[in-house]
Amino acid sequence: MMVIDASSLAKYLLNEKGWKAVRSLIEDRSPLYSVDLIVKEVSSVIWKCCKVTRVIGEAQAELLFEALMELVNEGVVVLEPETRYIERAFMISLTENIAVYDSLYIALAEKLGELVTSDKMQANVAEKYGVNPFLIQ
Repeated sequence: MMVIDASSLAKYLLNEKGWKAVRSLIEDRSPLYSVDLIVKEVSSVIWKCCKVTRVIGEAQAELLFEALMELVNEGVVVLEPETRYIERAFMISLTENIAVYDSLYIALAEKLGELVTSDKMQANVAEKYGVNPFLIQ
């Protein structure tokens, strides 16, 4: 089973470079799994694109948020509670010197086997823990 992180899901929703590769994985490997943190992280990316960089308007931001929630509500992305993985994620973070929120995805992927990410450092760390990373750049 495959875990998707916020960097790749945001890339898909915002049609950023590499989004078609994420779409293919969603189509071919659905359902994908993630920690519930992903909703907060991707929502924040959408907000930033609207309010900080202003590359999208509010109407587009609302549509993207609805699309995010549709992926979750329809079971395309199945959420796991981050609290189940926080202890392991914290230990990975201390050992590997990466952020806890990145380690949460790795901790879940340790259980499920694969991780889709657009973060090269996260992919490299995941591989150290026996996870098969799919790096989408």
